[in-house]
Amino acid sequence: MTGVQTCALPISQANRDLALRAGREGIVLLKNDKNLLPLKKDLKSVAVIGPNADDVMNQLGDYSPKLVTQHVTTVIEGIKAAVSPQTKVTQVHGCDVTGTDKSGFAEAVQAAKGADAAIVVVGEMQHGRSTDGEGHDVANLDLSGEQEDLIQAVFETGTPTVVVLINGRPLSTRWTSEHVPAIVEAWEPGERGGEAVADVLFGNYN
Repeated sequence: MTGVQTCALPISQANRDLALRAGREGIVLLKNDKNLLPLKKDLKSVAVIGPNADDVMNQLGDYSPKLVTQHVTTVIEGIKAAVSPQTKVTQVHGCDVTGTDKSGFAEAVQAAKGADAAIVVVGEMQHGRSTDGEGHDVANLDLSGEQEDLIQAVFETGTPTVVVLINGRPLSTRWTSEHVPAIVEAWEPGERGGEAVADVLFGNYN
């Protein structure tokens, strides 16, 4: 998890339940060709790829404290908890939200080729070179950096591919929208966002 301090303080179960409900109800299913979703929980293997698969601050968004006082469930954590204990879950970063480094593409492609399904988690970022939030205007709404190229590289392996967007404003995802069969808009799903996303991906929540 990137650049975040955590401090475990007691949070009421009612508040945690509300956070999960908010995360679930905020998610929008943008596309689901041929009913690819929900994924089966007993898949032999799942590749989870992308810079937002395990990033706490990007799930919380702007106006979040630098010291997070509760555990934040990331997407990779939610997926690991949702699938069968026998399912192999492989995580690959692939690329950053910004920048031009494609050195992680080969590992991402290899992971996708060896999986029954690939879940690519991309979008915006809230730390360092922030792409979202107050005072962080952008010239266009395309996915930044090499993220859409990462999606394309994974899709072209032939493995059933799902894209999950973690972002604070609408994004232009033209190639992804035309080619990828399933797209989930999770926005900034909060402290239990990883669970909420996994619940949608694997059919625990409609």
